[in-house]
Amino acid sequence: MLQIIERVNDSAALAALTHMDLNPTNVLVTDSGARLVDFEGCRFGHPGIDAAFLHYPFPHHSKPWGLLPEAVIESADSAYRCALAHSGAEPLLHEYDQLLADGAAITLIGRITRLSMVASPGQSRHDSWRRRGQIVQQIRTYSQLAERSGQGSGFTGWLRKLETAMIDRWPDAADPPPPMFPAFAN
Repeated sequence: MLQIIERVNDSAALAALTHMDLNPTNVLVTDSGARLVDFEGCRFGHPGIDAAFLHYPFPHHSKPWGLLPEAVIESADSAYRCALAHSGAEPLLHEYDQLLADGAAITLIGRITRLSMVASPGQSRHDSWRRRGQIVQQIRTYSQLAERSGQGSGFTGWLRKLETAMIDRWPDAADPPPPMFPAFAN
């Protein structure tokens, strides 16, 4: 984890305006094309954060939560890389997989700070299931992105132990599997 923090600190000069909630519910399709909305949570941050959100289940905070087909994720990621290349951020593409893994780590750290909510008795059964499933799914997604970047860290091992412990305690965190986002369910 210390390596991740050091890389994030090293890339502080690369801070970008990050949306912090990229998901299909925050895109409006108009006659002029797709428009991104809901900027109240945006801030300056690591440039890998928004790219990582493209790989996580949507939406992150409310229903209907679901996964996107792999082809849609890869298409969105490709479009994001293309936008970086054409907006003066081309140097970010040289270590894009690492940037993506670091952004995924940052967003996952934010997610796991909510672990106390997972076991809270005052939530609905659906919210409890959704929160557990989202954490497990984000751990799996981060692990895939970290592996793709060649980053095999103690943080990844710790997260896999957390995932196993969550599934042992709450089998429904992984079964039933996460649903497909409604627009792609059929």
